[in-house]
Amino acid sequence: MSNPLHGSASEANLRRLVRNRTLTGALVVLAVIVAGVAGYSLGHTGGYASGYSTGYSDGNSDYNKIQESINSTELNYYGYLQQVISKLAVDSQNKSVKSPSAGFDSLSSVFKAANASSTVFGQNLTLCTPTAKGYFQATAANTGNSNFASLYLTICLYYLKLANDYTGRLTSFTLQNLSNDFTLLAINLLNLDSVIQTYP
Repeated sequence: MSNPLHGSASEANLRRLVRNRTLTGALVVLAVIVAGVAGYSLGHTGGYASGYSTGYSDGNSDYNKIQESINSTELNYYGYLQQVISKLAVDSQNKSVKSPSAGFDSLSSVFKAANASSTVFGQNLTLCTPTAKGYFQATAANTGNSNFASLYLTICLYYLKLANDYTGRLTSFTLQNLSNDFTLLAINLLNLDSVIQTYP
């Protein structure tokens, strides 16, 4: 599998993020995950993957290998996303102490709930709700920083793209699409963390 971070716009985004020392370790973990997602089943079931059409298996000797790689990709990225969301919860809580009227306490509660989810699908259902959207819009208004609302919408867009990746027809491009969408979701979550940290 080709590395979607190599030689792409995503690589430039990652290089900019590396300048933020608090995220360097997380980005290293992401790079390792993206480089090593292919090929090994980790016994993971559930999540989005149960929604796949079985039509691709007809006459395709690589179907089982691709399915194993998809399951492995979901499990690896779920663990990484959980770490990032946990960091967002902590950073939001810390910022709420310094800026109690900005709404960071509400963001922290959303991130804590998402972190408690047992699947990527659960993260999506927790983060991308009308109530959570209202919290991010309120924080954008309270802080005068529209990035809170715009990054939130982008994050939910990539969760939706992942849902489409998982529930669509399984093809030879599915694994590449999953890896790309997981990577871009992680980048936008890290961008949001940077916005939270740099707020006065």
